[in-house]
Amino acid sequence: MLQPSIAYRPDADTEVLLLGNFQQDDSGSSAQFFPLEGTLYPNAQGRKIPPNTFAGIPTDYYDTEQESGTLLVDKKFDSGLKFHTGMRYTHTKNQYDSTYPAGLTSARLNILNGPFEEFLGVPLVIPDYAPYLNADETELARSRYVSETDTRVFTTDTYLTGEFDTGKLEHEVTGGADYMSFRESSSDINLIDNLLTASGVNPATIPAAEALAYDQAYSFILPQVRAGITSAVDAELAPFLPFLPPGYRDSVLAEALTQAPGITSGLSNDYVAGLGIDRNYILDFAGYPGTQKKYNVFKGNHKRSSYQVNLDNLQPVSPKDVKPTRNPNQAQYQTGIYLQDQMRLGNWIGVAGIRQDWVNIGFEGSPDDHEQAVSGRAALMYEFDAGFAPYVSWSQSFTPQPGVIVSDTLYVRTNGRGATPREGNQIEVGLKIQPRGSQFAVNLAAYEIEEENLTVSPDTLFETLIGAARRIRGFEFEAIGNLTPELKVIASYTYTDSEFTDYPDPLGYKIGTEDPNMPEHLASLWGIYTFGGGFLEGVSVGGGVRYIGEVTDVGEDLLTGLQYTVTTPDVTLFDASIGYETEHWRLAVTGQNIADTEYLVSCGAFSLTCGIGQARTIIGSATYRY
Repeated sequence: MLQPSIAYRPDADTEVLLLGNFQQDDSGSSAQFFPLEGTLYPNAQGRKIPPNTFAGIPTDYYDTEQESGTLLVDKKFDSGLKFHTGMRYTHTKNQYDSTYPAGLTSARLNILNGPFEEFLGVPLVIPDYAPYLNADETELARSRYVSETDTRVFTTDTYLTGEFDTGKLEHEVTGGADYMSFRESSSDINLIDNLLTASGVNPATIPAAEALAYDQAYSFILPQVRAGITSAVDAELAPFLPFLPPGYRDSVLAEALTQAPGITSGLSNDYVAGLGIDRNYILDFAGYPGTQKKYNVFKGNHKRSSYQVNLDNLQPVSPKDVKPTRNPNQAQYQTGIYLQDQMRLGNWIGVAGIRQDWVNIGFEGSPDDHEQAVSGRAALMYEFDAGFAPYVSWSQSFTPQPGVIVSDTLYVRTNGRGATPREGNQIEVGLKIQPRGSQFAVNLAAYEIEEENLTVSPDTLFETLIGAARRIRGFEFEAIGNLTPELKVIASYTYTDSEFTDYPDPLGYKIGTEDPNMPEHLASLWGIYTFGGGFLEGVSVGGGVRYIGEVTDVGEDLLTGLQYTVTTPDVTLFDASIGYETEHWRLAVTGQNIADTEYLVSCGAFSLTCGIGQARTIIGSATYRY
């Protein structure tokens, strides 16, 4: 990372600041989601998947290159007006290649089996053990997602701020305009590996293929056998036909032809036996070059098969020659103008603001979409001399969602287009407490948020839909400050009651359910003690605890209509830190989940998988300040 900066101050009232950022991050993929049977519950063998299991490939990568430039200009005028403008241009390139458990439910396997089953009459892969491929629940298919993204974003925000009074009412008025330009080109591909294995391929395909081959051979051989029998009878009887009774030849021929089915059946059986139909023959017949390698989640296998299956067209692809499919180019442009007045009358503080936005959404191959909205905000607070400040606020939001491609259908992209802005409305009441002279503050807030036009997708194997809406009601408590000059404490608690009030088809069953990404209860407590003298001066020691409450998700098998309810268990985690700081140096070691507690995150009722929580993580850092 390189972050150069240049500051220019021609006078006390003017500052020009130019910032640069050049950053390259090369990392891998660590998120691992495994079936419920093996994480939330034991599998068929009574075993659970070890938390250190890695289903990816050692060469998986998530690489980012980013360059950005920022210009900030501030100017104070003699009249008291303050001028500010900020501009930033960011160019980001992302390259991603990750392998992870496929999480193939019965419904997903039926989609993959569809084309083959229509032809042969039986599924290519048995869905009975889904998401596993065998009865012991040890073998899994793996997904591979490869993407490349090039994003260019330009933003600017310019405003004037002025202060004046109207009688006893003090005003600080800010008015300005902002602009955002977003352009993105991308390509991606979804692949399946370790699916068409010796265990995964349905044994019933072998007799089904044999029966099909037999029927085809029989229908081809029978006319030839009949023609051969007829020719033989005619050749044998030809010299005697003038002397034979009428109809004798036909009766002899009819008797001889009764042997045709038996001869044909024998020849067809010989033909089918000669084919040597087995799983490899079946896969070759389906257009796949043999079986894929098995992936046993308990034994591990970090090698790719000789081919993977492209989910877009179900064709085999060499893992060394993966070519992501180009997505339509996207562009979004947002222009906004706004005006805000922050007022004060004695101990009363009020804020009122209004904003107008225009958004243009461009998606290659589709007409541009034009959206606009007026949004507002207002707040009122009273500051008591004792340090209490109750308040109430209301705000609206209109937030573009650049870079998100949405579809009309879940399984196949239809009418692909850029997502339109998300809209919201929030009401909040609260109390801020900080007695004068105190270094300790307490904040309390209760709120209700309504959001609509949210985008949703079960996972990367499916398309993204738009049109979800949710209502969130909650309460927050935060206490932060110094109990003594050396001891600083931060405590927080959040209660969240979320509910989806709308959801796009065919996932409408989610209406009335909670958001699985929002636990009802979250709490944390952190304390840090800094030694202020003696031989330990500059040393700090910290420790804390985090609580993440349980959360429930609801899903449905879209083929059978069977509904699932999955609850991610709650967990308590412990963290710690130790540091040493001088005038120029800061050395620190931090530990997360220091007890190495095994826990799960984001158990999904649609994918029927659970993520394995972060294990004990120790991070060391050294900082030098010039």
